[in-house]
Amino acid sequence: MTQVPDKEEEMIERTGSRIVPTFVIKDKRLPGFIKRPEIFIGFEVNKDKIVKLLNVQ
Repeated sequence: MTQVPDKEEEMIERTGSRIVPTFVIKDKRLPGFIKRPEIFIGFEVNKDKIVKLLNVQ
């Protein structure tokens, strides 16, 4: 963020801070089957994966 001041200013305007969002996506399976959740830090870097997992267009 510090390398791109415009993006930093935009994030501060939208969220009120420089906090980067984190997405944790859990796969619902039958009880007893453990699968590690997928953790994505930052939206822009992981946008394609997040959109695909959420089935959002």
